[in-house]
Amino acid sequence: MRLLALDDPASCPALVERFSRDPDAQVRARAASDPRLPPDSAVRLAADSDHGVQYSAWRSPALPPEVLTTLLLDEDSAEAAAQNPSIPVTAMHRMIGLAVGCP
Repeated sequence: MRLLALDDPASCPALVERFSRDPDAQVRARAASDPRLPPDSAVRLAADSDHGVQYSAWRSPALPPEVLTTLLLDEDSAEAAAQNPSIPVTAMHRMIGLAVGCP
């Protein structure tokens, strides 16, 4: 039921925040991917003890740019963080250039 509550567009950010602290990792992971998640909660979930929760948080557009940059530079989180839709366009161009061997 908690997972379904997060699918309700009428659910408020306070509910998402509450579920980001849920004992069930699936609920925390779903909260981590919710666009209503506050940035400080996204940062906390990015360091969660459950890898699935971390993975969801690494892709969260709520992550502050400085945290996202750190995740992009870490080989353990870079692939998931590269899927984050809030990566600045200039950073995307730089990543593409590095991937194809162009500065």
